[in-house]
This record gives sequence, structure tokens and C-alpha cells, in this order.
Amino acid sequence: MLGAVFDDSKALSPGAFIYIAIDKNGKILYVGKTSPRIKNLNHDRRHSVLKNIPDIRIAYLEVDFSLIGSIQKALISYFHPPFNEGRRVRGLESLRREKDLTQTELASLVGVDVSTVRNWEKGREGARMFSTVARLCEVLECTPSDLYQEEDD
Repeated sequence: MLGAVFDDSKALSPGAFIYIAIDKNGKILYVGKTSPRIKNLNHDRRHSVLKNIPDIRIAYLEVDFSLIGSIQKALISYFHPPFNEGRRVRGLESLRREKDLTQTELASLVGVDVSTVRNWEKGREGARMFSTVARLCEVLECTPSDLYQEEDD
């Protein structure tokens, strides 16, 4: 597996790739895939969002295109990356309260409706928040991993 920062993705040969977003603590946040048809990873919406999140590294794995779906599924099943799952954003409410923000204030700062913040805190729409994680981290001065704390059993 080749580890690279996002800017180095231009050096990859055309082919089918699994890409893995990893935070500064080594937690896998997302497992994505791209096909040989995508010549530039900047055209991949999720890849474009991830490269704007601070302290995210990316690892690339070139795979046979016929196996890409099953490999991605296996990696997601093994690592349970929060951005691949509609998991509850467990740390969001406590981070918001630490900053002494109401749901309405946070929604305004992030640029979403207050109902969206409520849904995130209740564990709904986890997958839809993907594109606003960078803004949430900026406003709350946290990392993506802080938003996705593991649930105590």
C-alpha cells in the first residue's frame, strides 16, 4: 500500500484504487474506491471533501477492478470507518456544549439548518454530514475522530 498526502495522488497510475482516509491518530475514517474511468481523483466528491479536512492522510491501494467492491466492503466491515456508516456523531453534542453553542448557533456557523444538527446529535443523517465535517471541525476546534467517539457498551 502506498501512503501519500492528497497532493501526491496525481502521481498514481491510472487504475482502480481503494483509498483510505486516516486521521492524525491513525484512525481510519473512510474507505473509498475509484475506477480506472476517473482520471483525476479531484472529480471524486468525497475525495475532494476529505482533502480539505486538516490532518488527514490518505493511503492508496491499487486493486483489480473486478475485486474493488468486495475489497472495499471487507475493509469497511473490518475497520468500521465512521464516514462510511450512518453512525451517530456521539461527540458532537458535548463538543458543541463545551463551546457554549446552541444547536441553532452551531447550525448557523456551519451553514446548515438547525434540524440537521439535531439529526446528527440523535444519530440520524450520519452519512449526509460527510461534506460538512471540515467546517464542524473548524468551528468546534476538533478532529474528525473527536466527532465519532466510540459508544460505551
